[in-house]
Amino acid sequence: MYRGRLHDNIMSAIAFPEPDLATVQRRDDIIAGLARLVAPECLITSKDEMRAFETDALTAYRRMPLAVVLPRSTDEVSAVLRYCSTQRVKVVPRGAGTSLAGGAIPQEDAVVIGVSKLSRILEFNRQNRTVRVEAGVTNLAVSAAVSPEGFFYAPDPSSQLACTIAGNIAMNSGGAHCLKYGVTTNNVLGVKVVLIDGTIVELGGEALDVPGLDLLGLMVGSEGQLGIVTEATLRVIPIAEGARPVLFGFDSSEQAGAAVAAIIAAGIIPVAMEFMDRPAIEICEAFAKAGYPLDVEAMLIIEVEGSDAEIDASLARIIEIARAHGVRVIKESQSAMETAQIWKGRKSAFGATGRVADYICMDGTIPTGQLPFVLRRISEIVAGYGLRVANVFHAGDGNLHPLVLFNANDPADQAKAEAAGNDVLRLCVEVGGCLTGEHGVGIEKRDLMTVQFSAVDLDQQMRVRAAFDPEWLLNPVKVFPLEGRTAWGVEPVILSDAIEGEARDIGRMHGALAREVALKNRPFTKPVVILSGGETTVTIRDGIYGKGGRNTEFLLSFAHDITGIAGIDALAADTDGIDGSEDNAGAFADGESLARIRAAGVDPKALLVGHDAWTAFNAGGDLFVPGPTGTNVNDFRAILVR
Repeated sequence: MYRGRLHDNIMSAIAFPEPDLATVQRRDDIIAGLARLVAPECLITSKDEMRAFETDALTAYRRMPLAVVLPRSTDEVSAVLRYCSTQRVKVVPRGAGTSLAGGAIPQEDAVVIGVSKLSRILEFNRQNRTVRVEAGVTNLAVSAAVSPEGFFYAPDPSSQLACTIAGNIAMNSGGAHCLKYGVTTNNVLGVKVVLIDGTIVELGGEALDVPGLDLLGLMVGSEGQLGIVTEATLRVIPIAEGARPVLFGFDSSEQAGAAVAAIIAAGIIPVAMEFMDRPAIEICEAFAKAGYPLDVEAMLIIEVEGSDAEIDASLARIIEIARAHGVRVIKESQSAMETAQIWKGRKSAFGATGRVADYICMDGTIPTGQLPFVLRRISEIVAGYGLRVANVFHAGDGNLHPLVLFNANDPADQAKAEAAGNDVLRLCVEVGGCLTGEHGVGIEKRDLMTVQFSAVDLDQQMRVRAAFDPEWLLNPVKVFPLEGRTAWGVEPVILSDAIEGEARDIGRMHGALAREVALKNRPFTKPVVILSGGETTVTIRDGIYGKGGRNTEFLLSFAHDITGIAGIDALAADTDGIDGSEDNAGAFADGESLARIRAAGVDPKALLVGHDAWTAFNAGGDLFVPGPTGTNVNDFRAILVR
C-alpha cells in the first residue's frame, strides 16, 4: 500500500497485461448493451467520472476501466455478469476501493461492477444473533444497526468507516478486535453470490455449519475471482459488560514481542493486543493526543473485557507476564473518553503516517513465537536499504504491518522501498508465516506467490478458480502470477499428431493422445484442442508441429475416445488436409465433416480453420480465419460459428 504524497510520474514495477484491443474497440457496443440492463444513474462511462474508480488504496497503480456499473439489486448484478460473460468482457468487482493490495484496480478492457448501491440492512434476527445485509453496507454500519439491541459486529479493520462487507469478504479482513472473535471468515455464516454466467447461488445460512463441502469458506478471501457477493448473513455478538485497554511500554521491540508470545502461550486471549514501535508511537501521539508514552521504544495496547472482577483478574496475569519481560510503563484507561483516544490513535496510524512520509504497508503474518526475531530482522532489512520503518500491527495473531517509509519524489527510493517490503514478506514465509493476513494478495503480492507456494500448489488453486470462472473473466490480473497460466483456461491446450518432425501413424496414436488430453484437461470446463496435420508441416508453438495425413480418421477416433470428458467443446485444425486433401474448405462447407464429428459425440462450439491453427486461435476465440486455399467463407461461418 502506498500512502502520502505519491505522484503519478512514479513508474510502477508491477506488470499489467496489455488490454485486449478487440474488446476496447467494441467499447461503444458494450456500453450500449449495459445501458439496456441498468438505469442511467447506474452506468458511468465518462473518463472524468470514472477517474474515481481507476485505483484503490494502492494509489501508485491506476488504470481507466472500460465502464463502471453500479447495480441496485442482485438481479441486476446477475444480468450484468451474464452479459459480460456472453460478450467475453472482463469484470473487476469493487467494494469501497479501500483495498491495500490493489485488489480493485481495473483494466482498460474490463468493466467495474461496484456494490455501493447495495446498501440496505435487510434483517436482524435477535434469537439467532445474526444480521442479513446487502454487500455494499459499510463495516461500521453493521454495528451501528445492531448496537441499540446490545450487539456488535466483531471484525473491525482500520477502514471500517468506509470499507464494505463485500470487500471484507473478498479479502477476509481482520482488525484489532479479531484476536478474540476471529476475522471475517469466522463471522460470516452465509452469502448470496452471483457467478460469472449470472447464476445466483446461496452458500451457508443462519446455522453455524452446513452439510457438504465448505464452499462458503472457499468464497471468503477469494478476492472477487469466484463470484460477486451481493448479500451476507453475519454473526453478531453481545456487547461485553465492560472493556479496558492498558498501555505497556518497553525498552525494546524484542522485549515487547517476547511479552506477546508469553501472554498467548499462557492461554490468555485478550480482546485486542496491538503493537507500536517508537516511530509509530510518536507519529500517532502527535496526531491523536492519546497519552501514549514517548520515552519507550515499543508499546502494546492490550484490551480485556468482562465484568470489573474479570477484567481485574485478566489484567493481573497480563501485568505479571509483562513485568517478567521488562515492562517499564503500565497505564490503564480511566474513562470511556480515554479509551476512545487510545483507539483513535491506533485506528488512525496509517493516515497519521501519511501526513509525515510516503510509505508502503506490508501485511505478512508469522507465528507469535517468532516476533522478537522477526522484529529485529525487519529493522535490519529496512536499514540495509537506507530507509526507516514504523511498525504498527495486530501482535496477538502475528499479523504484521511494517510501514516502510520513503520519498515518493525519488524513483530510486521507491524501488528500494518495494525491495525492502518484498524481503520482509519473504522473511515472514521463511519463519513459517504467510504473505498476507488480511489485506489480500491483489497485485501487490501476486508475483511473490511462488515464494509461498510451489508450482503444484498454484496449479491446484488455479484448477479451483477455473471451475468457477473457466475463461478467467473475473478480476483476472490479481492473485496468480501472470506467467504459468497457459493450461488453465486462459490459453488452449495444444496437441499435435507429430512431434520433432517424426511422422506418426495417427490411426495407431489416437488412443495415447486421447489419454494424454484426458489427464491434462479433466479439471477444465472449456478446454480447446488444436489438431494440426495435413501434407504441409504447420508450426504451432515451441517446435511442436504436425505432419502427415489421415487427419479425419484421427479426429473421429479422438472424438470418440474423449466423449466422456466433460467440457471438450472446441476443436481446431489447419486447412491442409484434415480430410486428407489440399483444399478442405469445400468439404467442411457442406457440413459433412461437422456432422461426422457431432455423430461421434462431440459438439464443437466452433471450428477454427486457417493455414496455421495457432494463428487462427490467437486471432479470436470463435473466429474463422481462411487459409490461402480456403473457399466458401460465408458458408463456413454460417455452418460452424455459433
